[in-house]
Amino acid sequence: MNYESIRKNYKKLKTLVLKLKPGSRQPDLSSLDFKQLDAFVDEMIGDLQNTFTTNINDLRTRIKGARPDPSDPDYADKMQLYQNLLVTMVPVIQKVQSLADDILNDLQTLMNQLWDDICKNNARGVDELLDNHARRTEEKVKKTFLEPFDVLEDKLSQIKQMCYSSH
Repeated sequence: MNYESIRKNYKKLKTLVLKLKPGSRQPDLSSLDFKQLDAFVDEMIGDLQNTFTTNINDLRTRIKGARPDPSDPDYADKMQLYQNLLVTMVPVIQKVQSLADDILNDLQTLMNQLWDDICKNNARGVDELLDNHARRTEEKVKKTFLEPFDVLEDKLSQIKQMCYSSH
């Protein structure tokens, strides 16, 4: 597993959250009519759904692809390593699922807060709402996902040592 890749994806998520800030939106969105905006939102949501589906399917393929071949002479040893890998990765996958749920729920809450502020306060609190959301999201990703990677790296090092000691 490439931890730099994970950290890079975290930075992309951070960039995505920051893109929600006013002034960083695509300038042509304001010229779209309501039907075009609805179609644009549908397309964005569809792209997000496809991204999740593709990444989940890739993860499933990688996990299943790591399973040892039963005809391998070292099958029993490799199967034990594979089982250790799965035991290590299942909590990571659960954290990713929980984090994705939290981020999407937070995004729905943000949407409601933004709309409420726009309707009641002439959008005076939009910048603060977006800044707070970006900060909370970054903290959540760090706490839930990035910080536990030290523990994961240790567990994977142990599995690696088991692999070397069995050969």
